[in-house]
Amino acid sequence: MTYAGFDAVETMEQPWRSDSYTRQIGELIEKYKTGLTGTSFGAQM
Repeated sequence: MTYAGFDAVETMEQPWRSDSYTRQIGELIEKYKTGLTGTSFGAQM
């Protein structure tokens, strides 16, 4: 992902309610050495 020019990933709030998604997101962040910017709680972006 860093090769594609992404500095970080932003996720929606819902995936963080699942242990398996939380674990998977953490593994992908580590694998691709990218950051996590935060989450959106349904507000307009």
